[in-house]
Amino acid sequence: MAKAIQKIAAWMERILIILCAALFLIMTFAAFMQVFTRFILGSPWKWTDEVCRYSLVWLTMLGAALGVKRHSHLAIDAVIHLTPAPFQNIAARGGSLLTALFGCVLTYQGIVLCMTFMQQRTSVLGLPMGMVYSAIPVFSVFLVIFSLASLTETAEGREEET
Repeated sequence: MAKAIQKIAAWMERILIILCAALFLIMTFAAFMQVFTRFILGSPWKWTDEVCRYSLVWLTMLGAALGVKRHSHLAIDAVIHLTPAPFQNIAARGGSLLTALFGCVLTYQGIVLCMTFMQQRTSVLGLPMGMVYSAIPVFSVFLVIFSLASLTETAEGREEET
Protein backbone atom coordinates (compact mmCIF):
# COMPACT_ATOMS: atom_id res chain seq x y z
CA MET A 1 0.00 0.00 0.00
CA ALA A 2 2.81 2.42 0.90
CA LYS A 3 4.56 1.81 -2.43
CA ALA A 4 1.30 2.48 -4.31
CA ILE A 5 0.82 5.80 -2.51
CA GLN A 6 4.44 6.74 -3.26
CA LYS A 7 3.96 5.95 -6.97
CA ILE A 8 0.72 7.91 -7.14
CA ALA A 9 2.38 10.88 -5.40
CA ALA A 10 5.34 10.79 -7.82
CA TRP A 11 2.98 10.62 -10.80
CA MET A 12 0.90 13.50 -9.42
CA GLU A 13 4.06 15.55 -8.84
CA ARG A 14 4.99 15.22 -12.52
CA ILE A 15 1.49 16.31 -13.53
CA LEU A 16 1.70 19.30 -11.19
CA ILE A 17 5.01 20.39 -12.69
CA ILE A 18 3.52 20.29 -16.20
CA LEU A 19 0.36 22.14 -15.11
CA CYS A 20 2.34 24.82 -13.28
CA ALA A 21 4.60 25.33 -16.30
CA ALA A 22 1.59 25.56 -18.63
CA LEU A 23 -0.20 28.03 -16.33
CA PHE A 24 2.95 30.12 -16.06
CA LEU A 25 3.24 30.26 -19.86
CA ILE A 26 -0.44 31.17 -20.24
CA MET A 27 -0.14 33.87 -17.60
CA THR A 28 3.04 35.27 -19.16
CA PHE A 29 1.47 35.34 -22.62
CA ALA A 30 -1.68 37.04 -21.34
CA ALA A 31 0.35 39.64 -19.43
CA PHE A 32 2.50 40.31 -22.48
CA MET A 33 -0.59 40.70 -24.66
CA GLN A 34 -2.15 43.03 -22.07
CA VAL A 35 0.89 45.31 -22.14
CA PHE A 36 1.25 45.08 -25.93
CA THR A 37 -2.37 45.83 -26.70
CA ARG A 38 -2.62 48.59 -24.08
CA PHE A 39 0.56 50.52 -24.86
CA ILE A 40 1.30 49.65 -28.50
CA LEU A 41 -2.17 49.26 -30.00
CA GLY A 42 -3.86 51.67 -27.58
CA SER A 43 -6.80 49.35 -26.95
CA PRO A 44 -6.29 46.59 -24.36
CA TRP A 45 -7.91 43.21 -24.70
CA LYS A 46 -10.29 42.80 -21.80
CA TRP A 47 -9.89 39.04 -21.40
CA THR A 48 -6.16 39.20 -20.62
CA ASP A 49 -6.69 40.62 -17.14
CA GLU A 50 -9.00 37.79 -16.09
CA VAL A 51 -6.79 35.13 -17.65
CA CYS A 52 -3.80 36.49 -15.71
CA ARG A 53 -5.74 36.73 -12.47
CA TYR A 54 -7.28 33.28 -12.57
CA SER A 55 -4.09 31.67 -13.87
CA LEU A 56 -2.28 33.18 -10.90
CA VAL A 57 -4.90 31.78 -8.50
CA TRP A 58 -4.53 28.28 -9.96
CA LEU A 59 -0.73 28.55 -10.20
CA THR A 60 -0.56 29.58 -6.54
CA MET A 61 -2.70 26.67 -5.37
CA LEU A 62 -0.97 24.06 -7.53
CA GLY A 63 2.44 25.46 -6.62
CA ALA A 64 1.50 25.21 -2.94
CA ALA A 65 0.60 21.56 -3.48
CA LEU A 66 3.98 21.02 -5.11
CA GLY A 67 5.58 22.67 -2.08
CA VAL A 68 3.80 20.18 0.17
CA LYS A 69 5.18 17.28 -1.85
CA ARG A 70 8.72 18.65 -1.74
CA HIS A 71 8.50 19.65 1.95
CA SER A 72 9.51 23.20 1.04
CA HIS A 73 6.93 25.06 3.14
CA LEU A 74 7.79 26.78 6.35
CA ALA A 75 7.48 24.23 9.13
CA ILE A 76 7.86 24.37 12.87
CA ASP A 77 10.31 21.55 13.52
CA ALA A 78 10.95 22.66 17.08
CA VAL A 79 8.16 20.47 18.43
CA ILE A 80 9.58 17.41 16.70
CA HIS A 81 13.17 18.19 17.74
CA LEU A 82 12.16 18.86 21.36
CA THR A 83 10.42 15.50 21.49
CA PRO A 84 12.54 12.65 22.89
CA ALA A 85 14.30 10.71 20.11
CA PRO A 86 12.11 7.59 20.26
CA PHE A 87 8.99 9.73 19.76
CA GLN A 88 10.21 12.06 17.01
CA ASN A 89 8.98 9.74 14.27
CA ILE A 90 5.57 9.53 15.93
CA ALA A 91 5.39 13.33 16.15
CA ALA A 92 6.31 13.66 12.45
CA ARG A 93 3.70 11.08 11.50
CA GLY A 94 1.13 12.90 13.63
CA GLY A 95 1.85 16.13 11.76
CA SER A 96 1.38 14.39 8.41
CA LEU A 97 -1.84 12.81 9.63
CA LEU A 98 -3.21 16.16 10.85
CA THR A 99 -2.31 17.74 7.51
CA ALA A 100 -4.16 14.96 5.66
CA LEU A 101 -7.22 15.43 7.90
CA PHE A 102 -7.11 19.19 7.28
CA GLY A 103 -6.96 18.43 3.56
CA CYS A 104 -10.08 16.26 3.83
CA VAL A 105 -12.01 19.04 5.57
CA LEU A 106 -10.73 21.58 3.04
CA THR A 107 -11.77 19.32 0.16
CA TYR A 108 -15.32 19.08 1.48
CA GLN A 109 -15.62 22.80 2.25
CA GLY A 110 -14.04 23.69 -1.10
CA ILE A 111 -16.60 21.60 -2.95
CA VAL A 112 -19.39 23.32 -1.02
CA LEU A 113 -17.89 26.71 -1.95
CA CYS A 114 -17.63 25.73 -5.63
CA MET A 115 -21.23 24.55 -5.74
CA THR A 116 -22.39 27.77 -4.06
CA PHE A 117 -20.73 30.00 -6.67
CA MET A 118 -21.31 27.90 -9.79
CA GLN A 119 -24.13 30.21 -10.94
CA GLN A 120 -22.05 33.38 -10.61
CA ARG A 121 -20.08 34.25 -13.77
CA THR A 122 -16.82 36.11 -14.31
CA SER A 123 -17.35 39.53 -15.84
CA VAL A 124 -15.44 39.12 -19.12
CA LEU A 125 -14.88 35.43 -19.83
CA GLY A 126 -18.25 34.34 -18.48
CA LEU A 127 -16.76 31.35 -16.65
CA PRO A 128 -18.58 30.04 -13.60
CA MET A 129 -16.82 31.34 -10.48
CA GLY A 130 -17.10 27.82 -9.11
CA MET A 131 -14.49 26.82 -11.68
CA VAL A 132 -12.12 29.46 -10.34
CA TYR A 133 -12.79 28.42 -6.74
CA SER A 134 -12.31 24.76 -7.65
CA ALA A 135 -8.59 25.39 -7.23
CA ILE A 136 -9.23 24.94 -3.49
CA PRO A 137 -10.57 21.36 -3.57
CA VAL A 138 -8.05 20.41 -6.26
CA PHE A 139 -5.24 21.70 -4.04
CA SER A 140 -6.64 19.92 -1.02
CA VAL A 141 -6.85 16.56 -2.83
CA PHE A 142 -3.17 16.94 -3.68
CA LEU A 143 -2.57 17.91 -0.05
CA VAL A 144 -4.20 14.70 1.19
CA ILE A 145 -2.29 12.47 -1.25
CA PHE A 146 1.06 14.12 -0.54
CA SER A 147 0.48 14.07 3.22
CA LEU A 148 -0.32 10.36 3.08
CA ALA A 149 2.82 9.83 1.00
CA SER A 150 4.80 11.74 3.62
CA LEU A 151 3.18 9.63 6.31
CA THR A 152 4.26 6.43 4.58
CA GLU A 153 7.79 7.81 4.05
CA THR A 154 8.03 8.58 7.75
CA ALA A 155 6.67 5.14 8.65
CA GLU A 156 9.17 3.44 6.33
CA GLY A 157 12.00 5.52 7.78
CA ARG A 158 11.09 4.33 11.28
CA GLU A 159 10.96 0.69 10.18
CA GLU A 160 14.41 0.97 8.59
CA GLU A 161 15.88 2.40 11.80
CA THR A 162 14.77 -0.56 13.94
